[in-house]
Amino acid sequence: MKSLAFFTCLSVVLLSSCMPSKPDHVGEWKGVDSQGKQTSLILNGDNSAILINGNEVLGGVDFKLEDKKINVRYEVDYERDPIWLDLVFYGGEEDKEMGRLFGIVRFLTETKIEYRISDVGNPRYYEFDSSDKDRTLVLDKVVN
Repeated sequence: MKSLAFFTCLSVVLLSSCMPSKPDHVGEWKGVDSQGKQTSLILNGDNSAILINGNEVLGGVDFKLEDKKINVRYEVDYERDPIWLDLVFYGGEEDKEMGRLFGIVRFLTETKIEYRISDVGNPRYYEFDSSDKDRTLVLDKVVN
């Protein structure tokens, strides 16, 4: 009886260590967009986000839109397939949601993602489209 209990516990430990762990989205991801502009997506552990495309910056400490201070945060949902990764804009005194860029992401490797993102006000994409070069980025994780 003791050997059966030991075998059961050992099996659970071995199987759980073989299960793939959730990939780590936190960090800086860099790539080049379809226009040749350097792009960087920074996802911080506190859910703040910065998207830099060429000289355009969305997010960060002093980010303002129409003279209003805006906080950019991200929401990630690993329960979805593909994974949902939205950039959400908050502002005003009540820090209300003002808009969001709906995104989907898939990990090509632990350090390479494909990210497809909609424009503000447009619906979410639910699949990747290799012909949509304008809304899809392939980004590599910056490893320090």
